[in-house]
Amino acid sequence: MSDTTHEKLAIYGSGTNGVAAAFKVSNAGVATQLGSNFSLPFSTSSVDKLDFYIDYQAAGTFTVYLNGIQVFTYSGDVTTDGTTTLTGLRLASLGHSRNFNWSEVMLTDFDTRSWNLQTLAPVANGNTHNFDTGSPAASNVNEITLSDATLDGSTSAGQIDQYTLPAIASGTYSIVSIGVSARLQKGSSGPSKMDLGVRSGGSDYWSSDQTLTTAWTDYQNWWMTDPNTSATWAALPTNIGLKSVT
Repeated sequence: MSDTTHEKLAIYGSGTNGVAAAFKVSNAGVATQLGSNFSLPFSTSSVDKLDFYIDYQAAGTFTVYLNGIQVFTYSGDVTTDGTTTLTGLRLASLGHSRNFNWSEVMLTDFDTRSWNLQTLAPVANGNTHNFDTGSPAASNVNEITLSDATLDGSTSAGQIDQYTLPAIASGTYSIVSIGVSARLQKGSSGPSKMDLGVRSGGSDYWSSDQTLTTAWTDYQNWWMTDPNTSATWAALPTNIGLKSVT
């Protein structure tokens, strides 16, 4: 059976520890290897960083970097089924006997090799915190294991749910962007939209209205500059949050 949501590019282990191979995958799930096998010498004691450059077209490119070093590249037709729409990238066992956990993934049209991504899970109640459904608390929205049974909800438009953030990782960084991500759903009554926001310089700044559905859906908004100064972020916002809208 054809599967039009199948991941179009994949990296699988070849059966030898530390060796992997890249594939393009058709809607029917048929995998065609791109280029030769390559080595992925992951560390056993620290976190590794993978970067992918994908130019998804018939005369395209698929390049893999491990900790900033190129370990694989292929130039040619990386597409299948006559489409140039990339629906996903699958990372499998990668040829290792050890278990792996993937986290803090970003997709951008910038070169990410010198970038780091930090998840800033809410810590405690922030400046304004008047959502009134589901016993609103940071523990409901910063879970390691997601549970839709614990939620922060609003029954009236104009309510705000803000949280403080953890400290940025040690080191010297330029903050390229701040993003707020939320999993949201509307009820049968009450607010039907939500704004995502940051608090900086003592003021709140909100995204455009996010129109909600009756199913849980992920929403995001990104601030490339500090909205309080219109300049590059010099520090993290003091709060992130949500505002309910009619």
